Amino acid sequence: MRGEDVTWRLVQPAAGPGYVLAGDAAAILDPAAGHGVLKALMSGMMAAQTAVQMLTAGESPEPAAAYCAWLTAWFEHDAAHLRKWYSQLTVLVGSELA
Repeated sequence: MRGEDVTWRLVQPAAGPGYVLAGDAAAILDPAAGHGVLKALMSGMMAAQTAVQMLTAGESPEPAAAYCAWLTAWFEHDAAHLRKWYSQLTVLVGSELA
């Protein structure tokens, strides 16, 4: 028997001096959300924009902080929706078994 680690996780910080993480390297949520490709593309575009800003901003931590805030807000929003969805599913499954 084999399994995969599908623990929801968000890398903190996802950007800093010399690096910007995107896609599954930055954040992983349940594949049931159905947003994996969208998240990969969106975080990739935002990471590229952040990298350019970091290169032009010199030592300023603002571009990395803004990217981390954006990624965290998106992650928390989607995690809240998944938790709500799973809590409703548990109620439905429990009531069918009773």
